Amino acid sequence: MASTPSFDTALAIARRDARDVAAVAPVALRAIDERREEDGLALIDQALHHAPRAQVLLHVQGLLYRALGETGRAVAALDEAAGAGPPTSRLAQARAHVALEAGFPAAALHEEARRMAPLDRAMVLGHAAALAAEGREADADALLVDTLRDDPRWIEGHAALARTRQAAGRSGKLASIDAALTAAPRELALWQLKIALQHRAREHDAEANTIAQARQQFGESEALVAAAAMLAAELGEAGAGDAAFARLDPFAETALMVHWLRHQVRQGRPERVVAQAPRLIARADVNDAWPYLSIAMRMTGDARIGWLEDVPRFVRVFDLGFSPGDLADLATCLRSLHLARAQPLDQSVRGGTQTDGPLFQRMEPPIRALRQRIEKAIAEYVAALPDPIEGHPLLGHIPRRPRFIGSWSVRLTGGGFHDPHIHSYGWLSSAFYVAVPEAAASGEEGFLTLGEPQAMLATGLAPYRTIAPRPGHLVLFPSTMWHATRPFGSGERLTAAFDVG
Repeated sequence: MASTPSFDTALAIARRDARDVAAVAPVALRAIDERREEDGLALIDQALHHAPRAQVLLHVQGLLYRALGETGRAVAALDEAAGAGPPTSRLAQARAHVALEAGFPAAALHEEARRMAPLDRAMVLGHAAALAAEGREADADALLVDTLRDDPRWIEGHAALARTRQAAGRSGKLASIDAALTAAPRELALWQLKIALQHRAREHDAEANTIAQARQQFGESEALVAAAAMLAAELGEAGAGDAAFARLDPFAETALMVHWLRHQVRQGRPERVVAQAPRLIARADVNDAWPYLSIAMRMTGDARIGWLEDVPRFVRVFDLGFSPGDLADLATCLRSLHLARAQPLDQSVRGGTQTDGPLFQRMEPPIRALRQRIEKAIAEYVAALPDPIEGHPLLGHIPRRPRFIGSWSVRLTGGGFHDPHIHSYGWLSSAFYVAVPEAAASGEEGFLTLGEPQAMLATGLAPYRTIAPRPGHLVLFPSTMWHATRPFGSGERLTAAFDVG
């Protein structure tokens, strides 16, 4: 079997005959995976010189611009592609998706895309998200319910409906799953989804009842033993947790591994976590393990903790230089995006709301201005890092071309806070302060904490650092570092945040 040529080789071949549209398009599209979008765009421009109305070239051009965060150009390229030839479902889906990310009304575009590919469930999810973004939560709910009625085993649909109802402050977030289980009680994936959603929502009494009901159907299946182990870990039940984990390979999959690590820490056995360090570091999902290795190293006095979390070098605060007027405009813009009525189902937010969709893909001028200044701060942060170190979560994976892999806004009100958490999919994480409550007379209300694990883990570890929120300031820190927000009494704490990868 012939090996796939390197990207540089494929690029050189495509450049030699840029008239071959069918050969150019896949190479340019590959540039996204290679994080060489600029090279892909240059190749597309070369090919468009010969075939200015080639629909596939304009389609790929739009996807490349989207990957770079140049949403306006992406929308224009995809619109031009739509006018350059017969409609295709993939192009219709791309147009709808990018319009939604840009903050434009996109429900009609998603509906058109669904008509072209009625069996594509991803298009149903996109349409529901677009309806919710236009304030039509009831229509989004109805669309998901209708689709689930026809396809009750659609796991992603049940999960989307649960999130939609949670955000809208509606009851019955698990009603569709219950209805599907009544009709198909032997569908294990549905039981697993219900257990997972209850676990994330910390509805542990209900979760225990669901596990018991599922056991009536499946007995002591490995999946349900794993669910019981993870529940015992969260409840701090030493005996039940030890017994369940003993029947399993706790390193078989990521969620189980994380709960095994949490269980060992909570039961005061950090040395067991440290002993597994070589095995954990060798895993592809090592980001999920680093936070627990850091706890265990600190609890056991392991000298490697200074290597792992060098706070003076890895945590930086930037003043982005926004005027009070600029911040007021940004705050008004962000508040308009907080359509949810309740905290998200599976995030760290408590007593607040979080926006949906990639914030930095939107086209509103205040958001574009924020993105530009943040990109400069990220470049400064990366330039100041020490030399790469193989195997290190931050220094071992410095991205050649940093990209936003998620961005959002959080609005907390009186009593709101963030639980301690990490971002396992990120490399660098953040908090940018737009509006903050009046400073408390004493204490650290509303402060960002770095390095303090969840209280339920009973580590006794204090944060490495606490940072007072100041409007216009950006904090950057490794995604694998524990971070949280202290509760505050009254007022509003409005932030923008993102992950870089």
